This record gives sequence, C-alpha cells and structure tokens, in this order.
Amino acid sequence: MDQAKPVGRIDVISDVICPWCYIGKRHLESALVILDKQGLHFTVAWHPFQLNPDMPREGADRAQYRIAKFGSAERSRQMDERITETAATTGLEFHMERLTRTPNTLDAHRVIRLAGQRGMQDGVVEALFEGYFCDGADIGNAEVLARLGVEGGLERCDITGLLASDAGGLNTRHACRAFDNLTVEILRLLIVVTNQLRIQ
Repeated sequence: MDQAKPVGRIDVISDVICPWCYIGKRHLESALVILDKQGLHFTVAWHPFQLNPDMPREGADRAQYRIAKFGSAERSRQMDERITETAATTGLEFHMERLTRTPNTLDAHRVIRLAGQRGMQDGVVEALFEGYFCDGADIGNAEVLARLGVEGGLERCDITGLLASDAGGLNTRHACRAFDNLTVEILRLLIVVTNQLRIQ
C-alpha cells in the first residue's frame, strides 16, 4: 500500500533535556494519528534549542546546578515530582532521581541533525529522550550518545566519526542561536506548521 502523500511538515524546536518537550512529543504523536485518519499526513522535523547554552561542554552536577538555579533541593524535587506526574498521564515513566548530570546538549543535537540527514530523526530523538528521562543517561557523553544513536537506527561508526570531529557543530550552534532569538521563556514545545490548513 502506498503511503499517503504528506500535506505539510511540522517543525519542532526542542531541547533533549526539556521534559515538556518529551511530553509534548507524545501529545503530538496522538494528534498525528487523528490527523492521519482524516487523510492528513504530516512529516516532522526536529530542530535544536539549548535550554542552557552556557553549560560547560562537560556538563554539571545536576543536584548542585538545580540548587543554584531554583534555590533549594526541595524546590528541585517538587518540580521533578510534578513533571513525573504529568509525564505519567501520557504513558511515560520518568525517573528523575536517576539523573546525576545536567549535560551540554550540543553534541546530542549534532547527532539528531545527522539522523535527519539519514531519515531517522524520530527514532533517535525518542532514544535520547527515553535514555535521559527514563534511564538517567548522561547524554553529554560521547559513548552514551553513540549507544543511544544506534538504538535510534544510526550506524555506530557514523556517530563516533561525527563526535570525533566538529562536523555540523557550526550549523547547530547557529540554529540554536537563531531559535534563542525567539526569546522563549519556558520551552514546552514550539511547533510551526509550514502549510496553513483548515481542518473541518
């Protein structure tokens, strides 16, 4: 059976350490199923945004970083609990207690960019989100990125070769800065539908 021809593309601007983006991905997937039943098929493209653009390349201890950012460990814990409860309503099982690092996400976005060139973005984005929020993986670590990228469908040699170089780094940085200029205060999920459609 031939696949339905896409009627538009949905551009998603997100960071892989943004919990609301993963939750939003589940809502988007549900919406796409409904639209598909109406004969409206969309492709999805993922674009980079960094919640913490000034994060050191090696990342930071998550507990200490969040105390500095939110004022106390208790406040951080409360926020994690609320996010975990919200995620559960979409079928996601977050384990925020497993997170020990707040990573710099530039390399993760480079891997996602590579996945886009290979037509495998959704699988890689899902693997990165799941690895971070459900398993507590340090997605700033090259070995972890290679493993999760393979889970998402990429070839390991392509990922390790990318991360051993600065390929795509400049373009990714420019894209992050461009979207940063949108002055998004709280990034939940920003979706731009490139085709204007009126759904009856």
